[in-house]
Amino acid sequence: DSISRSLMQFVSCKKSISTYTPADLLRIRNKLLTDHQLPNKYRPTRDDGRSVATVNNYMRMLLSLFRFAYSNKYINDDITVDCGYLKKEKPIPDPLTEDEFKRLLLACQNNQSRNMLILSVYTGLRPGELTGLAWEDIDLVKKTIMVRRNVCGPSDFSYPKTGASTDRVISLLEPAFNCL
Repeated sequence: DSISRSLMQFVSCKKSISTYTPADLLRIRNKLLTDHQLPNKYRPTRDDGRSVATVNNYMRMLLSLFRFAYSNKYINDDITVDCGYLKKEKPIPDPLTEDEFKRLLLACQNNQSRNMLILSVYTGLRPGELTGLAWEDIDLVKKTIMVRRNVCGPSDFSYPKTGASTDRVISLLEPAFNCL
């Protein structure tokens, strides 16, 4: 309901569906991305338009309407073929600086915290993967860790975040190996 209501700001009821062009679809996508949002009592509106995920969601609905019109012969051309979805920019990684790492180590109140911090930084394990480690996952001879599980609650285990993360082998650098 709210998607169709929002799309009605950009799609004219007076314009025949057969008169839309690929450029019109791109123009609508751009306006969705940059124009203001309709007020909503459940969420704050953004001054800078909508997120990439929201625009893609709206466009998915709009493009399916045009694909339906094309497949049912209401329009002669499939104008959706050149209108892809937006790609979300990956955030630039912001790793700890050497100084921040040293200050965190100094702030650790016990060896267990210190060792978990070192292992986390030198392996790149996610917090849930780190707390889900068992001794059976660590090969001290090969100096590797096998990531098999993730802790996602007080006593709730799951597979790691992505399929590619399951059963991945991490080689231990010297500081990570020494803290074990």
